[in-house]
Parts: sequence; C-alpha cells; structure tokens
Amino acid sequence: MKTSDSRLPLLDYCRFLAALAVVSFHYFWNGIQNGKISSLDHVDALTSWARYGYLGVDLFFMISGYVIFMSARRRTASQFIVGRAVRLYPAYLVAMLVTAAFAACIGTGETAVSLKQVLGNVLLYKPLHHQRFVDGVYWTLMIEVTFYAAVAVLIAIGTQKHFNKLFQVWPLLMLGAFLLGHGDWMDPQRGNWPLLGGYYAFFASGAIFAILSERATAWGYASLALSTALAARYALALMLPGATPVEVVVTACLLASFTLVFVVINWSSGGRVATLPAAGFLGALTYPLYLVHAHIGYMLLSRFGSIEYRATAYVLTFGFVLLLAWIIHELVEVRWAPFWRSFFEGVVGGVRWPASYVARRRSAWRERPDGPA
Repeated sequence: MKTSDSRLPLLDYCRFLAALAVVSFHYFWNGIQNGKISSLDHVDALTSWARYGYLGVDLFFMISGYVIFMSARRRTASQFIVGRAVRLYPAYLVAMLVTAAFAACIGTGETAVSLKQVLGNVLLYKPLHHQRFVDGVYWTLMIEVTFYAAVAVLIAIGTQKHFNKLFQVWPLLMLGAFLLGHGDWMDPQRGNWPLLGGYYAFFASGAIFAILSERATAWGYASLALSTALAARYALALMLPGATPVEVVVTACLLASFTLVFVVINWSSGGRVATLPAAGFLGALTYPLYLVHAHIGYMLLSRFGSIEYRATAYVLTFGFVLLLAWIIHELVEVRWAPFWRSFFEGVVGGVRWPASYVARRRSAWRERPDGPA
C-alpha cells in the first residue's frame, strides 16, 4: 500500500500535464479572447485544442480528491490543517505579491492591480475580502479551501474510520441535492447546498478512486460511476448552449480520459511504475507555475509580444514563468518550509489553546477532593 502521493510518479506527471493544459488555455485562447493579451491574435491550429485546456482544472480537482483522501486518514485535524496551510498559503502569498509587483510595473487596463486588491487578497479566501482576485486563477483555490475545511471538520469530529463509507455516499448526496433543485451549480440563485454539486463531483471521483486502489467493491464502482456522471454533466453544462456537436464529443472524450488516467494510476500504485524521469521535480513545480503563469504571462505577452515574433514571445514567456515557479518552489516551499510549518503550528495551537485550557481546568477541578462525585 502506498504511503503518500509522492510515491506515484504518474500522479506528478498528471499534475504537470494539467498545468500545461491550463497554461495553453490562457495563453492561446482565453487571454486573447478576454482582451488581456492585446498584442497577439488567435492561431487556429493552436486554439482549436488549447480552448479545451480549462479541463485541466477538473483533472486538478480529481487529483486533489485522491491525494487528500489518502493523507487525511493518517492525520489529526491540526496536522491536516497545518499541512494544507503550509502547502497552499506561502507560495500563494509570494506569487500574489510578485504578480502585483509586475502589475505595478507593466500592468495596464485589464491587467492593472490596485493596492486595495493586494491587501484584500492577502486573506486568500474571497468571501472574507470581497475584492477582485489579483490573478483570475485564484478562484480554484476557493474551491480547494472549502474542500479542505470540510475534510478538517470530518477529522475533528472523529469520522476518519468511516471515511470510505462517507466519501462513497457523497455522490448520492449530490444526486439528492440535484434532484431537489439545490445542486445545480450552474444557477447560484437557486440556493445550492455547499459541497453537493458542481466541481465537487471531481473531488469525489478522485477520492473514490483512492478507495478503490486499496479495496475494490461493487458499491465503490457504483459510487464512482455516479460521481463521474455528475462531474461530466456539470462539465458539459458549462460549455452549453452554443457548443457544436464536435466540441461536446471532444470534451466528453477528454473527461473520459481522466477516468482512464486514474485507472492507470491505481494500476501503477502497486509498485509497477516505481520511477519516472523528473517526476518529483515536475510535480513540485506545478502549484507555483499555476499561481504565476496567467496574469504575469498576459502582461509579458501584451508588452513584449508581437505577431511577427509570436513563437519567440511564447517560448520566452513560458520559460520565464517556469523559472519564476522554480524560484518560488526552492525559496518559499523548500528552504523556508520549517519556518512556515512552525508558524502555522503556532497559529493552530493558538486557536486550540482556549479550548484545551478550559478542558484542563475542568479535568483538574473534577479531580479535586471537593469536586463533583
């Protein structure tokens, strides 16, 4: 049995390929389409495929469900919270400040960033600050954080031994919410229930694949089929109406390929694929690359790109954001890791202190001779 996702090199490859898909989507399609890349236009040979790159986010969510399920079962609530905070926040904070610094130097119009935005984005979780994201890709972090918070609560109330059942029941709850009219995340005005629809179906699929990697059951496969269907329904609904039949078929095939990817990952988890070249390095670069590629890339391509030197502009821009991602990984995530872990352990300990103090005082009072019998 595997002990961590780092022992699955195919998972690291999938992370990096998902990141490349999202980068392609932003550079070759979305950035030009929304006007944030003003110096270049679409290239049909590239955009015909790059426009599907947003599905890399769906693959990220499946990977997150898989990894979080495997790691959460072996940790206390505080260990889980600290681990997720160390993984998520330091790189985010530095990447956000670096992006804001670039915007202050070369950002204009759609790529400008205000000081109010920067100060608000320090809090990371948008419902707390009500400011536009410094970089549009941060919206996915809100979904991740909500998922992490739910898992932390489940650990805190002592349900870890029931994780297999809980995660396999999750798709049924999503189906129920959908049938009752509270799980259609395409319409936020309908009072959708938290965690019971939309992108969370991808998290559920990833988690159930993790369960099946250790014990395959008919119930597990049925739950996986339901979560996969709900995820596909949501992903296809995002592109409708207006999508051509070809686009629908391509999207469906790409979504189906994600399922096949996890079948292969589970097959490899028994040690069949022990190593792959640079897997750990590519996996480590994925998160910082995701954080810095979009807004900084838009600004660089708009400022220095041109139709005549399009290929050079793309190569240099991608090389630069990749280098920036490596610097953030090495300096923030590796060298400063002990500091961040100590910091967040202190924060979590500070939050826990009042409750633990009351519990100790109550225990001491009960043990007194004049305490309650």
